[in-house]
Amino acid sequence: MVIWIRRSLALFLILLFSLLLFLTLFIGMLQGTFLDPNFHKQKLVDVNFYNFITHELAESWITDIDEETIGIFGEDTDRSGIVGESAPFELVPTRENMTLLSALNIPVDDIVASVNRVFPSPWLKIETEKVIDDFHSYTLGHSERFVIAPDLSNITKYLIHETKNIQGQFIVAAYDLIMSEFGGFGYRADPIEVGLKEAFSRAVSKEWIISKSSSDLDKVFDYLSGTEDSFEIGFGIQDRSDEIHEEFSPIIYKVTQDMLINEVDAVKNAANSDYKDGIYINSSISISNGDIVQIVEETFDYDWRRKTSLNLTESIVDYLLNQRSNIQLDVTMSDRHSVAFQSSKKIVDEKIDEWVNLLPVCTGEVSIVIDMEISCVPSWTNRKTVVDLATLASDNVINGLVFEVIPESIEVTPNYMLVRSLNPLREMLGFNFTLTQNDLQQNISYDDLATTRSIFNNSWKYTWDDSSEFRENYIVKNTFWLASNTYILYSILGLLLIIIGILAGRVWWSKLLWPFLCLALSSLAILLLTTNLLEPSAVRYLSDYVNETAKDSSYTESIIIEKLVEILTSYLQDIFNGIKGLSLKVLATGSVLTIALFLWMGFNKSRHTTQTYYGR
Repeated sequence: MVIWIRRSLALFLILLFSLLLFLTLFIGMLQGTFLDPNFHKQKLVDVNFYNFITHELAESWITDIDEETIGIFGEDTDRSGIVGESAPFELVPTRENMTLLSALNIPVDDIVASVNRVFPSPWLKIETEKVIDDFHSYTLGHSERFVIAPDLSNITKYLIHETKNIQGQFIVAAYDLIMSEFGGFGYRADPIEVGLKEAFSRAVSKEWIISKSSSDLDKVFDYLSGTEDSFEIGFGIQDRSDEIHEEFSPIIYKVTQDMLINEVDAVKNAANSDYKDGIYINSSISISNGDIVQIVEETFDYDWRRKTSLNLTESIVDYLLNQRSNIQLDVTMSDRHSVAFQSSKKIVDEKIDEWVNLLPVCTGEVSIVIDMEISCVPSWTNRKTVVDLATLASDNVINGLVFEVIPESIEVTPNYMLVRSLNPLREMLGFNFTLTQNDLQQNISYDDLATTRSIFNNSWKYTWDDSSEFRENYIVKNTFWLASNTYILYSILGLLLIIIGILAGRVWWSKLLWPFLCLALSSLAILLLTTNLLEPSAVRYLSDYVNETAKDSSYTESIIIEKLVEILTSYLQDIFNGIKGLSLKVLATGSVLTIALFLWMGFNKSRHTTQTYYGR
């Protein structure tokens, strides 16, 4: 009866041995996996972690950021039910509900390629492995602080270069977008619009904008890297005022000339209509309709039209450059009345001279009538006197004619297409902004700005010291203790085998058989349990966790979770495969010892029987 009590206790110890053996195998695998920094390094390579970060994750992250810009060129009807939210840029109504990159036709792949050139996979691998080594040293107590201090000395150089490249792409795309949508007159563009667009592209070229922006970026990066203590950048299209005057003036001058000619033609048509029968100086002298038109033409001659057109052009260009609040298109005629009077007087003088030359000499005494109603020249005077008197008498008529034909001022009617193009063009030419380090400090907290500057001068580091109490965590602390003291577990296992043999065996060979069988059966149970239950359950749990967590997650969050689960699954598979491998070795050891014991017993029994037989 006592032997069965002892064997029942031995069975309990066998169960305890099995659990302790599993724990020992698990801890042993931890030593070769989680507690080995080289294992983590190789595992990240095996699961293609670095390529995932620099390609898949970068592409998804950039896409998510771009999705936040939807509606930037038009109201986003799908954005969280916001009513009445207007787009910050309303230049392109045909691009409503488009993101920034899609509207500018900039592929996400181009930005991802730039990110890869700035943060290449080999650099990311080196820096990650440094972190793994430092963290491993910290967890083992070899260092009191866990410090992350990546080498960013070359990264910032590449970052500046790639930032300029991406900036150039954005400027070119935005420039082409603005120019393609400027005016919006349909597929038949007005020549004025075409001319203004071409003038703008010459005066404010995309090459100049890229060059200016690149220079400004250098100033900002010099400040961030600590080379300069401050910076001040400014971007204003009015910096190109001389080029704008040079490029826009010929186009606008031609338009203003046409506008002025139309107004002069209107004055001539009015004079032609009002004085179609001419005007009489006396019954014999008249200024015809053609003479009046000639007076108008001489009054508004080419030199005057050219000077006036230049003045109008300067007024319009100054308005475009926001140097004037409105366009002054009224032309004062005060200086043209004297010109018209002289032109009229010349015509009338010729007619008077011709009329007097045809008059006969009077017979007898005849007085000169000032109203020019004379039929002969008195013999007691000369023709010059008569001409002078007649001319003097005509001055009042000429003055009246001039002030009736030539208006006090001309209100030039602006060209419709020109006016339609002016306001959007004025808005574009009025673009101006300045930025200083004070503006950055207002938009970014001082600590964040200091961190950014430390990154650019390669002095940034992150320190995690003992205040985190990471190493004081009960589970972490005891796991590392057990992992570093596995000989204690092996000693306990050996002691249990001895106790099991003593309790369950009666004779010496059964005292060996029970430990051997215990070793074989326990390892077999661990092998079967790991293969059929623990490993499938762990993988299934992770899969369910991914499906549940990824329900309300963004695409970026979901791929991060999937990659983490892939890494964890790979870790677990390696651990379980290691446990199964060690179990097979223990099973093989226990089976070999058991079989060897039976074989030895059988051989020994056969030998003993033979000796007894021959001894008889």
